[in-house]
Amino acid sequence: MPELKTEELEKRLVELMGADAPAHAAQDVNIALQAAENMKSKGYSFQMEDLCRRSMDDCMWRAMFSKDGVDFFVDDARAAVAVCTAIVTALDNS
Repeated sequence: MPELKTEELEKRLVELMGADAPAHAAQDVNIALQAAENMKSKGYSFQMEDLCRRSMDDCMWRAMFSKDGVDFFVDDARAAVAVCTAIVTALDNS
């Protein structure tokens, strides 16, 4: 999925999730994790992985949703963006 600006990403979340899309999810990881919980209630499993866990300087997160044996994952330096983009990817391709 091409990189989206935060505002565009949040707009896509609302388009795809409707009332289940929390406001400002792409800007705050705690809110993004609420959106991930909403996805879990729709039958998706969720995993979040720190891809640079041994680095004090680098940051890269992988957010992955799985459903029916299909994985949808996104890597991003911003945890909230990784989660939200993975949600959009999963809903766009399910």
